Amino acid sequence: MKWRLLIKGKQGYIDRFRNRIIFPICDHLGRFVGFGGRSIDGQMPKYMNSPQTAVFNKGAVVYGLNWSKDIIKKENEVIIVEGYTDYIGLAARGKKNVVASLGTAFTPRHARLLKRFAEHAVIAYDGDASGQKATLRSMSILHEHGLEVRVALLAAGQDPDSFARAHTNKEISEWLAQAVPLRQYEIDTVIAGHDVKTREGKLAASTELVTILAQLKKAVERDEYTRYAAEKLGVSLSALALDVQKKAGISSHTPVRSRHTNRSMPKMKISPADVAAERDIIRWLLFKPEVLRDLQKEKILPADFHHRDYRYLYSLILSQQTDEEGALITARLFELGELKGSWQEYFQSFLIVLRRRRLEKIEEKLSSLENDREGFDIRMELYRLLKEYYSVLSSTRND
Repeated sequence: MKWRLLIKGKQGYIDRFRNRIIFPICDHLGRFVGFGGRSIDGQMPKYMNSPQTAVFNKGAVVYGLNWSKDIIKKENEVIIVEGYTDYIGLAARGKKNVVASLGTAFTPRHARLLKRFAEHAVIAYDGDASGQKATLRSMSILHEHGLEVRVALLAAGQDPDSFARAHTNKEISEWLAQAVPLRQYEIDTVIAGHDVKTREGKLAASTELVTILAQLKKAVERDEYTRYAAEKLGVSLSALALDVQKKAGISSHTPVRSRHTNRSMPKMKISPADVAAERDIIRWLLFKPEVLRDLQKEKILPADFHHRDYRYLYSLILSQQTDEEGALITARLFELGELKGSWQEYFQSFLIVLRRRRLEKIEEKLSSLENDREGFDIRMELYRLLKEYYSVLSSTRND
């Protein structure tokens, strides 16, 4: 086997790994396959590997897996760093479930290999711009191959090796424990890439975020990260959610049907009292537009209205638009005149209807799910809604 450690120059042969610390590279079975070199004088690239040979393909090998695979399998989590010294720095601090991707060129073959040993991954690449770009690429590949991905954040100019040498074992554990979920990292990266204090920057960031959020398949996940993005960006949740719904092809005027099962789901029973509660909320909005802030505070969306007319009119109010159909619905409601009583009385009644309806939807989803992980997410949402429902019910009774 020719390892091609020398490069032929004009005046003879040159050491391929000159001015570099050399590391032997083994595959996951412990078989030697090549060399890697880490620059010691600042020359680029920072990491250099052997040329591709019959036994070495850097797109299919990760450094250190032969030593770390047992602990990775035991902990069901792998920490992915960029280079050999990053691996050594963390391993020396007791983090044994580490591998290095031989640079930032992470590939689907890497992901398939790691998926054999763990379901969870933490990416800890350098904190510079190239490290951030590599993180986005790598986490996308890992996610596509079924791994749950988080990102351990580093300041610009830091790498895992320098961080490990400057911090205690406890501080390193805390840093890794604070790794952020994939979607949160995507949202934060988009917002950081724009001057969101300006109108143009905010619009550009929101356009990118809508594309990201619309790709989320799980309704609970999409809702949670839409709320997070709206808060971070400083925009109306209702407006951002509408844009996400449109991008995802989810109509805000018709109920969304579950795709999780071929079994027909029982239709939710809507009582005349429920429809009346929706109608009265819209009537309040028409006569007292200032009450909209209470609905927005509760993050109420068009999809929360079951009756088509009221759902449609609410979406027009949120988007500050009007059309002929909306004008006809408005005219019919105006004919009913103003409501008597207090806004809070009507609002609390509507919240009770809304919470109960959301609980019924969650229960329907649970009955159709076979995936344990997705079922856990839905159960957590159910628990949250139950707390909200009984809180509203209790406050209404006390009043």
